[in-house]
Amino acid sequence: MRAWAAPVCDIVREAHRGRFDADALLEVYAADAVFDDPCGTIRTPRGIVKGFELIHRLLVVDVDPSDDEWTLHPPAAGGLVFSEDAAGGDSPDAIPAQARLAQQATYAFRALPRLRFLLPSTIIIDFDVNQKVVRHEDSWYGRPVTLNAAHRMWKEWSGKVFVTLFV
Repeated sequence: MRAWAAPVCDIVREAHRGRFDADALLEVYAADAVFDDPCGTIRTPRGIVKGFELIHRLLVVDVDPSDDEWTLHPPAAGGLVFSEDAAGGDSPDAIPAQARLAQQATYAFRALPRLRFLLPSTIIIDFDVNQKVVRHEDSWYGRPVTLNAAHRMWKEWSGKVFVTLFV
């Protein structure tokens, strides 16, 4: 992994595990960052951080410790992936378009610890040229995060309600 990307990826991974510093997490996001998962779309960095804080107040998260390996991916345009050379190759200044991490997490409700569920997910973070996260996607069970236009509208609405209530 490129040296500059590793700390950003580590902070995002730790947020998914409930072990994070809110200020450090906020710092990795660009001003126009978006978080997207099947439950909602949050369009503010502060909203993203508050979302992680709320989840970890409600749930205990146990992630399989073998799920630690991020992969970096070159830029994509029009559905076509450029070669690593086009992305800057192994140059320390090269900006990968994405980092991805597959993980298996078991969630348990703090108030009802016997109520648990397993959630396999793929975390995808997109970087901008300033090495900030502009898009943070959490795909569950290998499915798209948005199923159709009605789902997209519901996610946008739920994200706005969340930000209004908690940020």
